Amino acid sequence: MPPDPGSDARAVFQAALQAVEPGRLVREALAFEGGGIFCGGRRFPLASSSRIVVVGAGKAAASMASAVEGILGGRISGGLILPVEGTEKPLTRLDSLSCAHPVPDARSAQGTRSLLAAVSGLSPDDLVIACWSGGGSSCLGLPVEGISPEDLAVATRLLLANHFQIHQLNQVRRVCLQAGDGGVARAAAPARILALVLCDAEMADVASGPTMPGAFGLDGVIAGLRNWRVWEKLPEGIRVRLAALEGKDHRKSLDPAARQRVYHVSVGDGLAAAEAALHELRQRGYAATLADQPLQWEARMAGVALGRQLKAMGKGPQALVALGETTVAVKGSGRGGRNQELALAAALELAGEEGVAFLAAGTDGVDGSSDAAGAVVTGQTCARKPDADAAKGALEANDSHAFFLERPERLVTGPTGTNVADLVVAIRR
Repeated sequence: MPPDPGSDARAVFQAALQAVEPGRLVREALAFEGGGIFCGGRRFPLASSSRIVVVGAGKAAASMASAVEGILGGRISGGLILPVEGTEKPLTRLDSLSCAHPVPDARSAQGTRSLLAAVSGLSPDDLVIACWSGGGSSCLGLPVEGISPEDLAVATRLLLANHFQIHQLNQVRRVCLQAGDGGVARAAAPARILALVLCDAEMADVASGPTMPGAFGLDGVIAGLRNWRVWEKLPEGIRVRLAALEGKDHRKSLDPAARQRVYHVSVGDGLAAAEAALHELRQRGYAATLADQPLQWEARMAGVALGRQLKAMGKGPQALVALGETTVAVKGSGRGGRNQELALAAALELAGEEGVAFLAAGTDGVDGSSDAAGAVVTGQTCARKPDADAAKGALEANDSHAFFLERPERLVTGPTGTNVADLVVAIRR
């Protein structure tokens, strides 16, 4: 039987997920020996009286913290982890409070207060180990004074529904969250901080920069909000906060000592997942390349463009891998997410093509409001007119979930406990 490109695509995605398993990445990056902690080429000496407090937030935080517990054991003094609901792991020395995603709720506010308290009152000899990953902004959802939790929820939904990219959303959230823009670093002063970051975006954007103060500029984001006519729809508290910071660069007023005591290490990112996907494809005999441009357009546009690129490939076996996060302009009332929309648009573009498969999935295992990670389509998915008509209707209603619900193309992994953006694997046999 000839190789099935759809099965190959699914296997490649699993190989990519294994490469960014958070526990393994932390164990590779962190060591405890000789009375000190080693990470990222730096040694953190510990006195017998030094306390080690472990905190974290996001989709991979529990897995990362569990690995830290395995390395440091009884040397940990305590701490708190705020995992996204569904990504919990058993922890023996750390407290945990599950939080909502992508819109923060009362648990996020409560958890943030407790996390900030956990890192307060420390000395210069103490060490905070922070585990940050994508999804952390929602978990750290305690707003600054002048912004209500409801304001924060409304703004989050509004930006998500108007195809703002993740870094744009996080630029807004980081200055509206008490823990954002270095809020955890300020609360932990004068203790040292080792921040382990599993990156689904630029490191400064992950979890809205809780230990990275000043790494942002708002003017471009505010201009985008106005250009897209979203500014006037934002709650007043959000607009007042952003307007007060417009045109200012507060990085110049930062205390240099604050940055010197905080050290950030990227334990993994989307490129690691993409490289693992490329390796697996080549092991399976494909001439595989990484797309020149990251995934960052509107999902349907990306599906069409990548579908055309796959059709334009010469005779196989060839493959293309793309990485990033698309956006969705929500107009309908259906369910689904950016990856299923992307895959469905590609399926329409690829209709009737032989020997092709196109996978689009979130490495976190959750696509929008559905329980799928994404979908794996082929040239047969929309080859029949009834299927093509149903796909077009689903796209118009933002209801890709309904289209794929009873179809074998649906890709379900459940929450993976990691998060390094989205992956596309496009194959031609």
